[in-house]
Amino acid sequence: MDIFSRFKKDYLNYLLSIILPALITGAFIPILKRTLGAELYGQYAIFFYAALLCSSILSGWLVQSVLLFYNFYQDKELFVRNVFKFFWKSQLIILLPMIITVFIFTGSLIDSFLFFLITLVCSLQSVGLSIIQISKKSAKNIYSELIRSVLYLIAWLLFYFVLGINNLYVLYSCIIVSYTVSIAYIYKQINVPVFLQAKTEMGEQKELFKKFLDYGGPFSLWYIFSYLLSYIDKIFILKTFGAEMQGNYQAIFDMLSKTIVLALSPILTTLFPLLAEAYTLNQKETIKKTLYRIILLELILMVACCVCYWLFGATILFSILKIPSIILYKQMGLIVILGTFVFQIAMVAHKYFELKRMSKLLLSIVILAFVIQLVVYLLLGGAKTPLLYPAGYFVAASIYLLFVVYFIKRKINAFPEKHF
Repeated sequence: MDIFSRFKKDYLNYLLSIILPALITGAFIPILKRTLGAELYGQYAIFFYAALLCSSILSGWLVQSVLLFYNFYQDKELFVRNVFKFFWKSQLIILLPMIITVFIFTGSLIDSFLFFLITLVCSLQSVGLSIIQISKKSAKNIYSELIRSVLYLIAWLLFYFVLGINNLYVLYSCIIVSYTVSIAYIYKQINVPVFLQAKTEMGEQKELFKKFLDYGGPFSLWYIFSYLLSYIDKIFILKTFGAEMQGNYQAIFDMLSKTIVLALSPILTTLFPLLAEAYTLNQKETIKKTLYRIILLELILMVACCVCYWLFGATILFSILKIPSIILYKQMGLIVILGTFVFQIAMVAHKYFELKRMSKLLLSIVILAFVIQLVVYLLLGGAKTPLLYPAGYFVAASIYLLFVVYFIKRKINAFPEKHF
């Protein structure tokens, strides 16, 4: 069976398993917006997205390194133990600075501690899921997400309907509880005593850590800037137009962008292990053809989604979210769809550079895209045009894609390859 055939089979398995969590998430966003109001929902989203951003710093370098290096080590149990040793050391380094930084912004020790806990559980889950994925237990990956999504909803329903409590601290607590149970399930599936000391020669451990840091370190920063591409537009809208518009735009963005990402994320989850295997067999032409076919399918899907949204989707969405059905919000939604698809397509295209361990190049490109986005906001913000901010996200995503394509066209052989 060729790569694309295996990809289609695995993708369908992932997609079927992810439908329920996606439906739960999609149905819960309008409920939260209605019960909290646009302003509080906007605060909740910014707080949680900031925690996810910090989680990327803590876990991104490990996740990417696990996916790339796992199959090259014979002693898998020892490899996994070293991964968690690196993880907990990074936690200790970041703990105090993170709490102090959040306290400076919020003035609340409770918020600071909850922020750290959310970041911790999100990071721990990400690392565990990467091990599940690469060790060919991918179905367990989806079950863990299902557990998390269902438990989050159940916990909130208990607080809201049984105890009559509904505030931001309830939502933060639900996040922590749901992720913690998901983590417990994941580590049961990994079946490695991760808290035992990894008995590795100091030189071997340093060599592994250096490989992780050299390849995965830039990816931690890459995750930060990729999150910022879809994050700073909300901050500028909040500052320029107030909490009401920011909350409405946040709800539109969450419903559209998250739905698209949930539908396309199995592509990225399924694709990399297959590409890594083909890369070890020197099947470079097969890799290129597979990437091109997947990108073409995503482009077709993007056009279909834009047409359906503009003809009838926006009306249904605004009715669900209780958002004014005006042309401004409709245009914002269309731009969000375009920007999300473009960035997802770029993430498929840049897999070629991941295989070549060229993470520093990808980091440089995403930083450039973010800087251009920020400059556009600062220079044109005085125009007081709300469409500027989703448009800035689309422009940044497009710049990232164009530069990825540019370097691919430059013949990748021009770049030095790294060896495992």
